[in-house]
Amino acid sequence: MKDRNIVQTTEEKNPDYEKKIGNTCYQVNYYFNQNSTMTMQEKVMKIMKTELDMEVRNPA
Repeated sequence: MKDRNIVQTTEEKNPDYEKKIGNTCYQVNYYFNQNSTMTMQEKVMKIMKTELDMEVRNPA
């Protein structure tokens, strides 16, 4: 079983997004690379294309 204690090497940070589903609370932190060459729209489109390609190759 993995250790549930998460150590942050920098200062303690509050989650950027928190969602409770049932008895489980999900905490999400995210960041954006300031040096990125892709826009958020391009990244989302790339993810969607990859998912679609996988679905076409391996239909359920």
